[in-house]
Amino acid sequence: MEVARRAALLFFPVAALFLISLYAVYALDRDSAIESLMHEEEVVVHQQEQHFTRTFNTIVSDLLVLTGHADFKEMLNDLDDDPYKHLFNISHEFLSFIDHKGTYDQLRFLNMEGLEIVRIDLNSGQPKIIPKEKRQNKADRYYFKKTASLEKGQIYISPFDLNVENGKIEQPLKPMLRVAIPVIDKHDVRHGIIILNFLGKHLLNVLGEISTNAPGETLVLNTDGYWLKGLVSEDEWGFMFPERSNKTFGSRFPDAWSTIATTDKGTLTTKHGLFTYATVKPLTSGWASASGNYRAYQPEPGDPDLANYSWKIVSFVPSERIQAESSRLRLPLLVLGIILTIVWGMYSLLSSNARAHKKIARQILKEKDQRIREIIDSAFDGIITINENGIISSFNPAASTIFGYAADEVIGKNINLLVPSPHREMHNDYLRRYIETREAHIIDKPREVEAVRKDGTAFPLSLCIGAKQYSDHWMFTGIVRDITERKKMEGELEKMAVTDALTGIYNRGYFNRHLVTEFNRSKRYDVPLSLIILDIDHFKAVNDTYGHPAGDALLIAVATELHKLARDTDVVARYGGEEFVLILPQTDGQSALILAERLRKAVAEIAVSADKEMISVTISLGLACIPGSEADSPDHYLRIADRALYQAKETGRNKTVLGTD
Repeated sequence: MEVARRAALLFFPVAALFLISLYAVYALDRDSAIESLMHEEEVVVHQQEQHFTRTFNTIVSDLLVLTGHADFKEMLNDLDDDPYKHLFNISHEFLSFIDHKGTYDQLRFLNMEGLEIVRIDLNSGQPKIIPKEKRQNKADRYYFKKTASLEKGQIYISPFDLNVENGKIEQPLKPMLRVAIPVIDKHDVRHGIIILNFLGKHLLNVLGEISTNAPGETLVLNTDGYWLKGLVSEDEWGFMFPERSNKTFGSRFPDAWSTIATTDKGTLTTKHGLFTYATVKPLTSGWASASGNYRAYQPEPGDPDLANYSWKIVSFVPSERIQAESSRLRLPLLVLGIILTIVWGMYSLLSSNARAHKKIARQILKEKDQRIREIIDSAFDGIITINENGIISSFNPAASTIFGYAADEVIGKNINLLVPSPHREMHNDYLRRYIETREAHIIDKPREVEAVRKDGTAFPLSLCIGAKQYSDHWMFTGIVRDITERKKMEGELEKMAVTDALTGIYNRGYFNRHLVTEFNRSKRYDVPLSLIILDIDHFKAVNDTYGHPAGDALLIAVATELHKLARDTDVVARYGGEEFVLILPQTDGQSALILAERLRKAVAEIAVSADKEMISVTISLGLACIPGSEADSPDHYLRIADRALYQAKETGRNKTVLGTD
């Protein structure tokens, strides 16, 4: 009895101690695994959300650039004269755009009757201009009706649906997002719409690539819960196919959908598994949109609430995967507990086994942390974390590439190292105010800022910062992207907007704006100003005899000669067709006449080869000067020069005439 009593006294405390210890190890591993998994999924979904939003901004930016194209505006201004004489240039400009981008299936200009006036198709990577006889009338499509009714400056964004051609869903399926804007000239006259068809596969594929190394399955849903990217392809695009109308996220996961549908972002766990989600709301202040209709040729249900015009990005980890991730030690610990209970006397062995299994648990935690680190290290964007004092605690390889610092050069230093003045001096105060008041000026708000590389050069940066509190301390995570190339491209597009595509000199739009500036300066400061307008004599005969390529070569040669003889301060522009104009600041009439004669003689010496012949031409010039004319406006001033040109052509051509009032 005594032996039994002592055995019991020794057995129960020791057994209880080890059972409690083993359960604690299991619970720690389980909780850590789930927490790591949730954090990993949050990072992936956040990156996908940012890419989704950036894609929308890029599409809208492209649309605005196309609408503001100088040749397109010029076509609208000349519609009453000859509405189709500019279509050749516009079509080829739009063709180059589609070829360069590669992400748009179609670019169209539709008139107010819904007829495609210009249509460019990507054509499986071989862009082409669709001829007139193959263009369609889209007057009965929801996106045309809605866009045509919008006000100037409003932008229409369609639902994310499948492309429809000739009343049928195109096969193979082609996910499409249409963004359009009404074409309204400066006189508020409506001419139609410009619409871009964005190939949705590019967006969906990138979302999938972002989550390649993550455990979750990426899903994309529309506002009604239909699958745009689903678990199986047979469930996708249910709103377009009557036989799939019941294939929704809500019907598959009703308990999760009730929360996801009513909140913008978050993480929740149901019996089905872990759902991490975010809501993409692409519309910003000043944009307009319409709901459209998911079925072709049917009326749309009305304008949606802009705040609810959205898509859901969901990462789904099945419960079986979570169970596998969080229960790796369940069976080993159960077996160990039985052994320890039976062989209680082998206390040293029990203690050793406990320590060994604790080491295993720590290794598993370390491996999970390493997986998260690998995801961050392989991210395309730079990811930087700092504490509440602005001290850098992590710096991924993409950030090193962007800023030029190795991680060990910046970790432990203040983030101000990467921030230019005057923001550098205010950064720590901003962190302190945010922690104290939660007033966020840049937290959770994507924006473009200026940053500083290791070599001291400043560059533009896209920045999004997230903040999270852990008990008594804070962690701030910044996702950054170098947008130098994008800014450079925007600058090139701005240059294209003021340059004539054929000759490379300024276009008519730039000339019109610059003439107003120089005319006002001349009047305000009483300084001389001269204006020359010239026309190639008998240019139509050149085109008719030798063809348009020869005519184009001649235009380029003339433009080159004009630019060579003009001063750096002069403006040389193609006014239209074979007409050119020069603005000569601080130049009186006598000096302008001398230059005009030099131009006339220089052009007469030009010879362009065509069909084994050398083509030579002459020019007629009209000149207006201040002082010397009583022009009361830039238009009046231009008419004086134009009448002088007309007089030169009527009195024999190949001469210069000085205009008078």
